[in-house]
Amino acid sequence: MNDLWTCRNYESGDEFKIIELYKKAFSKEIDIESWKWKFMENPAGNGIIKLMFDGKKLIGHYAIIPVKMKIGDRIVKAALSMITMTHPDYTKQGIFTHLANALYEELSRMGFKFVYGFPNENSFPGFIKNLGWEDLGKGQPKILYKKNLDNLSVRHPKNAHRIEEFGNEIEMLWQKIKKNYKFIVPRTKEFLNWRFVTNPEVKYAKYVIRNNGEVVGYVVLKIYTGEGEPIGHMVDALATDSKVFEDLLRISYIYFTENGIKAMSCWIQDSFFYSEKLKEHGFVKGPAKNYFGIRFFKENCGDIGKVNCDEWYITMGDSDVF
Repeated sequence: MNDLWTCRNYESGDEFKIIELYKKAFSKEIDIESWKWKFMENPAGNGIIKLMFDGKKLIGHYAIIPVKMKIGDRIVKAALSMITMTHPDYTKQGIFTHLANALYEELSRMGFKFVYGFPNENSFPGFIKNLGWEDLGKGQPKILYKKNLDNLSVRHPKNAHRIEEFGNEIEMLWQKIKKNYKFIVPRTKEFLNWRFVTNPEVKYAKYVIRNNGEVVGYVVLKIYTGEGEPIGHMVDALATDSKVFEDLLRISYIYFTENGIKAMSCWIQDSFFYSEKLKEHGFVKGPAKNYFGIRFFKENCGDIGKVNCDEWYITMGDSDVF
């Protein structure tokens, strides 16, 4: 680390330099609307961003967004690890580690319980070795389920309906089944609408299952065309039981096949009933590129107890990538 470099928090107007650094670091662009959506419109609070400058030149960036996390019967303050980047001319000089430690000290002072995220296979060892993270995946990438959709013949569930946004009926579903999940980001209408409706980067397809006029499940779908053959992602889902989830799978097959998609995938922990239904439907496990880790702020989280990965309900929608 160079003593002449300056580490400070984001200030209004820095976003233009951040967008410029993003292009240099990743050879792709993020537009201003997407940046604002991620860091300024999150219903849980604005992002917290640490920046490193060499004079007026932005050379390093690390950010989190606040997350309301349900643990047992209460909501605690957590942070989702987001964009990490270093200017290509300043790599391997300790910038990211310095920014991360400064950010974590601030989060601890602010009463956050922990920071968590899904680092890729290249960055994950550094989070563990240098930043005090724990590996909740026990040395393995997150579990990914995949299914080939060729030659499928599926009936359209009569009780499946496409929606444009999440309303009070989704809030009622969440209130009804939240007791079934010990560790989960609350699937409130506020969170779901921010994550899947107002997101300027992606157009998601959203369906609900209604029984006797009551919503008993929903699914969020995305077609990914980034590399190789397009694939369908079941980004998020919640259901009252396995039969409802099966209807969500059927409507997913129909949506993807009608759009020419030949395969689909999702993240589901094996400890939840969803995984058994996936296996019945011919989904197979495959290694994912993202790991699952956490850094506790021990001075704030002594009352949480043990965090068991198997009790944490995680879908692709919990990551900032999908």
